[in-house]
Amino acid sequence: MEGDRGSRPSWTEWFPVEEEVIAGYKGGDEDVFLVYIAGGRGHDTKAFRERFPDARGRFILEDLSHVIEQALPGLQAEKLPFDFFKEQPVKGAYIYFMKFILHDWSDEQSLQILRHIHDAMAPGYSRLIIEEFILPETDCPMLPAMWDWEMMVFLNSFERSEGQ
Repeated sequence: MEGDRGSRPSWTEWFPVEEEVIAGYKGGDEDVFLVYIAGGRGHDTKAFRERFPDARGRFILEDLSHVIEQALPGLQAEKLPFDFFKEQPVKGAYIYFMKFILHDWSDEQSLQILRHIHDAMAPGYSRLIIEEFILPETDCPMLPAMWDWEMMVFLNSFERSEGQ
């Protein structure tokens, strides 16, 4: 995943972060601004902090303990060991963010992950941002089709189409 990540721009480069995320934050420095669920070693969290250094609030990087132990040095985020098949420990954050997670899991397991996040969200305030590949319904290009095959072979899962 780290090699694949290195060849793609961060979501902070193509998503309207200032307009859609930062502008809506009403919390203070002590409130949780962003929880990066299964955020690996923190590359996207670091990219966010570098691109938007004045963003207020706490940033939390969640992943399995053995991954968190290898987080990037100097990461401006709290590191929290976490298994997303369990209850989300951070309640009422402004943003919950996931990148390339749900394609690793079946519909049933994905729904379990999403339910835990939903239960932690503050109604009318919290937002969930999911970055995933979305396949076209027909005439899928070869590279995304190969990712779908990889998911089927290695993880008993799949890339989803817009309709799915």
